[in-house]
Amino acid sequence: MGNRNQGLYGGASFFFDFENPRTAKQSPMISSLVTLGYAYDCCSLAMQYYTFNVGVRKENRVTFSFRLNGIGAFGTEQIGQGLR
Repeated sequence: MGNRNQGLYGGASFFFDFENPRTAKQSPMISSLVTLGYAYDCCSLAMQYYTFNVGVRKENRVTFSFRLNGIGAFGTEQIGQGLR
């Protein structure tokens, strides 16, 4: 939602597996990705929160990015790569 070139923007993505009950007590949600960012005239800031849970493997990751228009980007998630 929003415009990635100016102002506030964000999005969310969720992956569920309802057919494979891994265990009776686990959630069917396997992964989620939430993105929030703000684009100014001169620069852009973005942050992503990613979760992954398949029982024995459980991950949580936070990535960020800062971009100066016309110069380049810095951070763990490059804005030019596009959103997952």
